[in-house]
This record gives sequence, structure tokens and C-alpha cells, in this order.
Amino acid sequence: MSADIPGNTASQKDLDCIETQLGRTPRDVHGIAYRCPCGNPAVVETPPRLTDG
Repeated sequence: MSADIPGNTASQKDLDCIETQLGRTPRDVHGIAYRCPCGNPAVVETPPRLTDG
């Protein structure tokens, strides 16, 4: 998918931001597919099925 795009790996700062946005801990984040102009995650890349169901 977008694994070869530089900068798509989610950092701890990204995960903290996503948690604030969602209001819960994010699950199975594989990367950041798109960032808003300010650099925050806007689209999170996840697998089609979560590992925990």
C-alpha cells in the first residue's frame, strides 16, 4: 500500500494525537496515510480487519 512512502510511519506523537482525536486508544495503526497542512494525522492506515476482531 503506502509502506514505501517516506514519513508515513506513526510516531508516538502521532498516536497521542490520534487518541485525542478518537477519544480512545487507536488500534492496529500501520501508518499515517495523509496529514493535514499543520502536520497532524488526518487519515490513519489500518488493516482491513483488526487483529483483535
